[in-house]
Amino acid sequence: WIIFLTHWCTLISTLYLMSSLISMVGPYQFSVQTGTLESPKFAKWTWGLFAMSIHCQLFVTILFWYLVYDGGTIMFKTWYEHGVLFVIVAIDGFFIHRFPLRFKHIFLVYLLEISYLVWTGIHSTTNIGNTNNSDNDPETDDDALYGVLNWNQRPQASAILAVVLVFVVVPVLFLFLWIVSACIPRRYVEKTELPEDEEEMQERRV
Repeated sequence: WIIFLTHWCTLISTLYLMSSLISMVGPYQFSVQTGTLESPKFAKWTWGLFAMSIHCQLFVTILFWYLVYDGGTIMFKTWYEHGVLFVIVAIDGFFIHRFPLRFKHIFLVYLLEISYLVWTGIHSTTNIGNTNNSDNDPETDDDALYGVLNWNQRPQASAILAVVLVFVVVPVLFLFLWIVSACIPRRYVEKTELPEDEEEMQERRV
């Protein structure tokens, strides 16, 4: 199950949604120094997961329908993992939490994508195989995770595809998501007055 990129993204998205719920119901802390309510430190973890999740979901959705899907009956599981989950993550992150994407988040995205490319190379050197496709013909693509990324039979084409994905597709998709994020107004916590006892504490520190 965990050998496929789709399932990597599903796992990360599930972790994000769980973290999102915890961050939403978690207590906010009042900062004496700034006089504002500060979000839980756990929210930063959620923010990073969102950046990875939203990009990964868009990535696998486009690649699946463009490179992998070859017709046939579509099960709900396929719709969920290649479209529905992307919409859920986008609504939660962009419109509920209003998480802004920062350019530095692309390093988290690259960490995930390059890790998976390395995994496909490791997989090609082992006998793990592909649980979804299996036959006794060594000339077929049944052992490769994806027919378009077969390091054993088409190493040159696979290398070209990997370079295009890393240096073209990933940054272009991230730029698109960054533009979407920038177009959505932020929701800021307004500065509040300090309670009397905390004002006294500040005066003593001064």
